[in-house]
Amino acid sequence: MTKLKAFIYCRVLDCKRKDVLYYQQEVLTKKAIEDGNVICSRMLVTGKAFNFNFYEMRMLLNHIRGERVDVIYIYDKTRITPDKELYMELEMLCDLHNVKIVCLKK
Repeated sequence: MTKLKAFIYCRVLDCKRKDVLYYQQEVLTKKAIEDGNVICSRMLVTGKAFNFNFYEMRMLLNHIRGERVDVIYIYDKTRITPDKELYMELEMLCDLHNVKIVCLKK
C-alpha cells in the first residue's frame, strides 16, 4: 500500500501559547502516523488567519496545487481560518487536486 504524503497544519492566535501549538503538532503527527502516512511537511503558525495572504498559507496552497501533498491534518477547521467562506474555498481546491482534509474535531 502506498503511503500518503501528509501535511500537518497547526495554528494558534497568540505566540505565548506555544504549548497549545506544540500539542496540536504532537496529536496531528501521531494521528497521521497511525493512519499509515508519511509526514512531508509541518507548518506551525501564530496569528490570525482572516485571509490566505500570509507565507504559511501560501506554502500550503502551493503544496496542494503542486500535488506535493495527499492529505492535510488539522485540529479544527478554525485552525485554518474562522471564515467559513475561505475554508470552503480551501476545501474546493483540495477536492480539485484530490487532497483529503482530516479534521480531528468536527
